Amino acid sequence: MGVATATEIATAPLAAAHAAYDRMRLEPAAASSASKPRQSADGQLLRQRLVVWWFCASVMGIIWSWTAVVLLFRTSTLAAAAITCYLAYVWTWGFQAAESMSWTPVLRRWHIWHDMRDYFGAELHKTAELPASQRYVFALLPHGITSLSGWVHFATDATNFPEKFPGINMRALTLDANFRAPVIREYCLLHGLRSAGRRSIRNILGSGPGSAVLLVPGGAAEALVASPGKMDVLAARRKGFVRMAIETGAHLVPVIAFGENEAFSTYVPTDGCLAARSLKALKKATGLAFPIFWGVGLTRDSWGILPRGVRLNTVVGAPLPPPPLPPGGTSALSASELSGVVDAAHSAFLAATQKLYDEHKAKYAPGRMQDMRMLA
Repeated sequence: MGVATATEIATAPLAAAHAAYDRMRLEPAAASSASKPRQSADGQLLRQRLVVWWFCASVMGIIWSWTAVVLLFRTSTLAAAAITCYLAYVWTWGFQAAESMSWTPVLRRWHIWHDMRDYFGAELHKTAELPASQRYVFALLPHGITSLSGWVHFATDATNFPEKFPGINMRALTLDANFRAPVIREYCLLHGLRSAGRRSIRNILGSGPGSAVLLVPGGAAEALVASPGKMDVLAARRKGFVRMAIETGAHLVPVIAFGENEAFSTYVPTDGCLAARSLKALKKATGLAFPIFWGVGLTRDSWGILPRGVRLNTVVGAPLPPPPLPPGGTSALSASELSGVVDAAHSAFLAATQKLYDEHKAKYAPGRMQDMRMLA
């Protein structure tokens, strides 16, 4: 497709325009043929950024979706009646689709995601076999501003997840609100996204061997600490995903998304200051994170809120088997016993994640300002 060519041409001047990225010595997202006309390269870059814009717009799809609903509701009585019936279904019986393996994820193979992959030079790196006879909980760190890596690697087939992990039926998890919003609900379901609720996880992992879910333990709150050259993750005290893996008998799989935090420039207020407290309060009130960030525009050398074309190298670690349980599973354990089992499995996960990061940081984060930190 030649996309590698366009990205290096595009990222070289962008890197020069951002001194911070020069200091970090970020690797260009792709290689290029010097003989290719600049006009062709610019067209290719524009196409790639339009796809990335589409992704970024879909991240905020709840806003556009409900805005459209309000406008349509006012157009006519018939439209209002149709919307009311649809919403009644989506908010009741229709929500079951977000908690099951129904709906074939046909949009995972949508060809436009190849442009997103090539814009970032995104690669998915496998370090161990994942037998299709088991169940898996993939835990991705960090979230970054928009979890670009989570989308391109696990919500699409652009980086060949099915070929790298044959027999693994992946479902990436997201907020329930996405499955209560018109049109966005169907868009998410057709990409294989599902609710991040406990019942959803149990249903998916209970569907049989080879079932898998992807979640981001740090969640949207991690976007508030995302900063280029750093990898601060909120995993030290978050144990809910570990408990779900234990309860369902699933293997935990640590995943490190190198380059995720480098895609945007950010302003991270000093912890405890008014700005930091305000952003945290907004997150608590709405469930959504509102980080302060900027990047590039649609055209070469422009400024905007699209991510820069930095390399996204995502490394999938070896699976951690669930701890042995007595007959009856977790229900046979007392609260203190279960807490101890969860704590031990959580510590093992953090150690495996740290080891995975240490083994690959020199190759995929050579310009880092500091090593990964696990924050409470």
